[in-house]
Amino acid sequence: MRLVIGRQCEEPDCGRRFTTIYNLRSHLRRHDCPYQWRCGAQGCGLTFHTKRLYQMHLKTHADLQAPYKCTMEGCNKCYFKASSLTLHLRNHSRDPSELRCQWPGCDKEFDKPCRLKAHMRNHTGQRPFVCDFEGCKWSFKSSSKLTRHKRKHTNCRKFSCPVCHKSFLRSEHLKGHLLLHTGVRNFACTQPGDGDMSSSGASSRSCLVQVPHLGHV
Repeated sequence: MRLVIGRQCEEPDCGRRFTTIYNLRSHLRRHDCPYQWRCGAQGCGLTFHTKRLYQMHLKTHADLQAPYKCTMEGCNKCYFKASSLTLHLRNHSRDPSELRCQWPGCDKEFDKPCRLKAHMRNHTGQRPFVCDFEGCKWSFKSSSKLTRHKRKHTNCRKFSCPVCHKSFLRSEHLKGHLLLHTGVRNFACTQPGDGDMSSSGASSRSCLVQVPHLGHV
């Protein structure tokens, strides 16, 4: 039986710290899980504790074809999860006007009712999800953003890299970090004379797009 000393994992080569005993114990269960999900992409071979982490990793391979394909004529979307495909197929059977913003001058369309509802708050200014931590006055338009914000108070880093065990507050930060291990660099600078100036993450992509290039201004 493992000893839970303080709020730090005592497993060899880990040492992660947590703000609550609950989060630490949840983390310890991962050490008991076998690395049963192995990436089959050529030259990769990374293994993962859970199917969710494995499927998240697959998206980092730009040349890997997702197995679940939409069968509707004219639609070429593919997904790594069957549940994602099922949700997508509902969009084909729904009247597009049901998910169109009715605000004057907008007319934006969405693929899910929840996204339309969240979008409407941009027009109304409503922020119904309020942080209840003492002294914090932040409020948000969606419950997911409130949940993400609360992790800053608790320092709950539940998204852990299966390779180096570095942990993150947000799943998209983990996804970008995984690209460092795979060597995939999705965004290349198009300016002449830059050689191998390329980047992996979305934040770096925005820099490549938005920042004027030195010597080409």
